[in-house]
Amino acid sequence: MKYRSLIPYVLVGVFLVLATLRGADHPASAALVATKKATTVPVTPTLALPSSTPGGLQGVTTGVETPAANITPTPLPMDASQIHILYQTADPSARTCDVNISDLVGQNVACIAQTVVGDTLTAAQTAYGISATDKTVTTLTLMDAQLSADATKAVVIPRITFSHGKTVVATVYRIYLIDVASASAKLIRDRTDKEAKPPVGGTASLAPDGKSLAYTDQSTVFVDALDGNPARQLTADTAAYGALLWSPDGKQILVTAGTKVFLFDSTASKDKGQALALAATGDTYELLSWSSDGTQVLIADHHAAAVALYVYTLATNKVAKFAPGKTAPDFAIFIPNSARILFGTISPKDGTLTLYTANADGSVLLPTVSSVATYGVAPDGSRIVYTYLKSVYTSDINGGNGQPIVDGATLLAVQPGGGQ
Repeated sequence: MKYRSLIPYVLVGVFLVLATLRGADHPASAALVATKKATTVPVTPTLALPSSTPGGLQGVTTGVETPAANITPTPLPMDASQIHILYQTADPSARTCDVNISDLVGQNVACIAQTVVGDTLTAAQTAYGISATDKTVTTLTLMDAQLSADATKAVVIPRITFSHGKTVVATVYRIYLIDVASASAKLIRDRTDKEAKPPVGGTASLAPDGKSLAYTDQSTVFVDALDGNPARQLTADTAAYGALLWSPDGKQILVTAGTKVFLFDSTASKDKGQALALAATGDTYELLSWSSDGTQVLIADHHAAAVALYVYTLATNKVAKFAPGKTAPDFAIFIPNSARILFGTISPKDGTLTLYTANADGSVLLPTVSSVATYGVAPDGSRIVYTYLKSVYTSDINGGNGQPIVDGATLLAVQPGGGQ
């Protein structure tokens, strides 16, 4: 959400790289009322369908009826103080911490990663002989982050690109595993070294139980049991492996490889995997989300500037396009503990997202929030969490006005639920 954040983890995953391209919105949680004064943000948008202009979001439909019996009730909310998010200060010049954690009422704030970005930048500048004062070099810093389901671990991946004018000099990354309680960082992979052709890699995903970490490095996928032993090589062949997605039960891992998507047994070694039965279009695929029951996967098909979303049913290899109400979704995730999907469309004007919910077959389309930059879903599926105007808000999953969590911040990740 497009560099896609730690893969759906928040994607949320995390979406930082996507933040410059996309957006999302806001409703509220009663648990926040006692600790935060309600701040009204733009109301739930009227359902807008694409006009005949490509990428346009013009024309408003009226009289859209949604039978109440077909709407999934908002799940009984978890205690907001037991749900955690990762965020960073929106203003880089005021940033004293790379990654902060808090609960969903904005309390119990702690810095869990203070120097990972600076350390990565310094190492890369040293490797490439680039002075920090060299104004001819443009430095772009992006970061992915993911929180484990029990909120005891986090994965943080700073990614830095150096450019001279329009020429990219180098793109480097590091993969860090963070122990939340001690705020200690373990370096899993370091690719700040100078190479003529940097290998493909730099994505990672924690297993649902938080006990293993899958990651890509040097065009290979590895699984680290986080027990002090060397990581196991999952893939037999090298390829342009990208997004990683664990099944909700942790038994399988989906991996993109350019124009293909492979399914692996998570305990395998040097395996070739099973290619999903996707059309050989030559397009690039991206994994977005796995349903909580493990039966379906959301996949994005990228062709030039166009994006098409599909729901892939694993048992039957059936592929169905996901485009509710003639919308053109750019991102989507399954809502935990629900059969519904939260998806976003990008505004061609400012790159922000308008969020909707719908059933997997596209029925019962509901607008929720708009003008969002990054977003995620609470692990119980009851709330949306998102960045709006450089602050983090939360709303009910079915729409409504937002409640602020953290001012002057950008959402990096939300504690995941099943399939996220």
